[in-house]
Amino acid sequence: LESHVLLAACLRSNQRDQEALPLIEKVLEANPCFAEAFANRALIRLRAIDISGAIKDAEMATSLKPHLNQIWTLLGTLYSQTNNLVGAIEALQQARKIEPMNVTVLLSLGEFLRQDNKTMAALSVLEEAMEINPNSAEVCSNLGNTLHELGRSDEAEVNYKQAITLKPNLPEAHHNLCLLYTSPSPR
Repeated sequence: LESHVLLAACLRSNQRDQEALPLIEKVLEANPCFAEAFANRALIRLRAIDISGAIKDAEMATSLKPHLNQIWTLLGTLYSQTNNLVGAIEALQQARKIEPMNVTVLLSLGEFLRQDNKTMAALSVLEEAMEINPNSAEVCSNLGNTLHELGRSDEAEVNYKQAITLKPNLPEAHHNLCLLYTSPSPR
């Protein structure tokens, strides 16, 4: 079964989903508790834009193996695509427990918290991400957004400019710096 899942993952990675899916179905028929099979099927369903099916599979994978950080991260992304910010935040908090130093998880969690109007919690998470990786333009830019929303324009400006220094072609940082100069809050 493991070799079938591995082959299916390779096929999926090469965008050969129609070949991967029957292998995954065969594995799940033989072992309906194979988390990695559910995880792979979730990714196939995501690519097929079957978000609800992808969510079900990712939820099943995390219930079977709650230590699979990548699936919690995927689940957070899927929930956000259905405008379920509470679910997205909860999934990313689980991912954060597993890998507390994962800047990608912290960046997404901070953004979802900010979108859910939990600005102070977002600030805390993004400051943590900044401590881990001060050279991330994305973290600087998102931290700038959060600071701007809190009315801390001078600090926001510093972070936007730092993001532009680190990654001159990051359009969000340029856009948000412009908004800082022309409007009371970023979009």
